[in-house]
Amino acid sequence: TNDFPSFIVDKNKINIEFLILILWTKEFLDFAQQWSSWTTWRQRVDMNVFLNTKIPLPNLTEQNRIVEEYNKKLDDSWNAEKKALKLEKEIESYLMEELGIEVKENKNWNKGLQIVEFSKIETWGASKIMLSNNNFKSSFHKMIKLWEYFELVRWVTYSKDSELNEWWYKVLRANNISLGWNINYDELKYISDIKEKFDVKRKLKKNDLFICLASWSKDHIGKVAYIEDDIDYYFWWFMWAIRQISCWISPMYLFHMLNSKLFNKYLSDRIFWVNINNLNSELLYNFSFPLPPLEIQEKIVKHIWNLKEEIKSLKKLSEDLKESAKVEFEREIFS
Repeated sequence: TNDFPSFIVDKNKINIEFLILILWTKEFLDFAQQWSSWTTWRQRVDMNVFLNTKIPLPNLTEQNRIVEEYNKKLDDSWNAEKKALKLEKEIESYLMEELGIEVKENKNWNKGLQIVEFSKIETWGASKIMLSNNNFKSSFHKMIKLWEYFELVRWVTYSKDSELNEWWYKVLRANNISLGWNINYDELKYISDIKEKFDVKRKLKKNDLFICLASWSKDHIGKVAYIEDDIDYYFWWFMWAIRQISCWISPMYLFHMLNSKLFNKYLSDRIFWVNINNLNSELLYNFSFPLPPLEIQEKIVKHIWNLKEEIKSLKKLSEDLKESAKVEFEREIFS
């Protein structure tokens, strides 16, 4: 169509990869934006202007060299990313081996009426009857339930007309947990302290685990961040703080358990049975996991921390190499 013209490139004059790299530079995109015209629905570049645009064009040997150097950096970037992915899998394997985890075979639930023995029922409700137990156990350590060592602190509530643009109470939501499981402070909510009086217990404290248990998006459910120090922030609907009530367990150890595939599987199985907009907190309270001695917990935490730091460095290296390839290409072409 007119919006997607195709061209035959003379490969004796220009390396196609070189041409593509030129067309993706900021300089060319800014130029195209400047010479584009609007129609009712779309923005178009004038074809005559495009075809008559002059671009830097070294000889073919130089083009090949520049493209080769660019691709070398991209290959190095991809290799760093692959190493990071391998280490992420290693974390899961290490956790399974160190705790002696044995995963039970998944049961295929039949539709319709199911017969359940009363002796296997802990609490009432379809989600609790059909999925009352974990799909894994430990051959090394005893299994405990989360409620035995932690309490759940519920979110604050407030009326819509209490929201302000800045100052007053600061409130975090699910979108404030980043993909790296850290807190980001983008798009905060600010609430008036004149209309609302919040319980200070609902401020996030050192060693809290900040978790989302319900959301319009399944991607948010189960997101958890570790709070390193007391912060002057409350948290909103469907967000909970998991707070330590025993000195016999490391909150960071639980953090790694909640970031594992074991917990994700536990949660995803149960989302099927409940209203996603109001996931019952009992499902979290009843999550069972192995409890090794404190010194083993600390060993696990330290090892995973070291792996995560290496992963972070590799991911940064990968991004730096991509950016470096782009910057060096543009510097060589336009300087």
